[in-house]
Amino acid sequence: MAQIEHARAQTVIHTLEELQNIRNNPAGAYILGNDIDAAKTASWNGEAGFLPIGTEADPFTGVFNGNGRQIRNLYINSAASRVGLFGQIGAGGVVHNIVLIAGSVTAKTTAYSAVGGLAGGNAGTIANAYARVTVNGDALLDEATGGLVGVNNGTIRKSYAGGMASGADTGGLVGDNFGTVETSFATGRVTGGTGGYRGAGGLAGNNYGSIAESYATGPVSGTYGRVGGFVGFNENGTIRDCYATGAVRGLGILGSAQFFVGGLVGENNGTLADSYSTGKVTGASSYRIGGLIGNNESTVTTSYWDKQTSGRSTSSGGTGLTTAQLKASLPAGFDAGTWSILPTASYPFLL
Repeated sequence: MAQIEHARAQTVIHTLEELQNIRNNPAGAYILGNDIDAAKTASWNGEAGFLPIGTEADPFTGVFNGNGRQIRNLYINSAASRVGLFGQIGAGGVVHNIVLIAGSVTAKTTAYSAVGGLAGGNAGTIANAYARVTVNGDALLDEATGGLVGVNNGTIRKSYAGGMASGADTGGLVGDNFGTVETSFATGRVTGGTGGYRGAGGLAGNNYGSIAESYATGPVSGTYGRVGGFVGFNENGTIRDCYATGAVRGLGILGSAQFFVGGLVGENNGTLADSYSTGKVTGASSYRIGGLIGNNESTVTTSYWDKQTSGRSTSSGGTGLTTAQLKASLPAGFDAGTWSILPTASYPFLL
């Protein structure tokens, strides 16, 4: 990223208006010079608010360095197909060192869309980014909603989200992940709906890519499909060295037999390794519910759940342990170069 920045002159952004104008040159290099209060965006553009930077047709392919500064109270209520501070980050685009605090980002489309606090879609690189905003998608549509990114086809690293996210395919960090997520986490509340593949997860709604060394701590609930403390639906994806601690609730108001609820993953059709969950798992007795996984159709290795805190003695995959066992020492298969533990005092944690 440093080489990219040094290769071009950076434009320093000082005002909200200058931030908005980046959409007129989405291939440029920018650095945020100070904190920005975006509260007045609530009355912009006929109350549609801030216009997302970059579209599917003309994505942001430049470099944006947030410089550790904050953008507060951003308001977006957009009918675009990609909704966020950045609508679409394209291949080669880099957004890093950025902090979003407060505000709300809402997608109001009638077709497939992707909405996230930082970006609706990402095909580039996001690093050292933080968003604590409320993100709203449509619970009935085929829509990807994430606390940080709606749909990820690129790379997200060392980033986290702490706001509430609600929609169809919904994750605390990413709605749909087709790319790479590493060393990231989410702490916000996630509410999944009835549209799309209906995956609701503490970190990602649906995972088709790779997630490693990441975790989620927020509560997750869903009314249909797959609900997991970490990922709702792991479809041909890989999850490695991850954990979830949030409570998971399968509301199941539609009464579907295809309703899977798990402390870590709702349904696994991919690879899951070296991971664990501790959150309480609840749902209607007629659905598949597991301490770690609601329904497993693929590979699970050295992954565990706490039978006591989850309230679940069974799982479709993985190994159940007591609280004392899970806190005693690193479980079998966990790499001491990736994980550590305070024996008897803590669960395993990532280094």
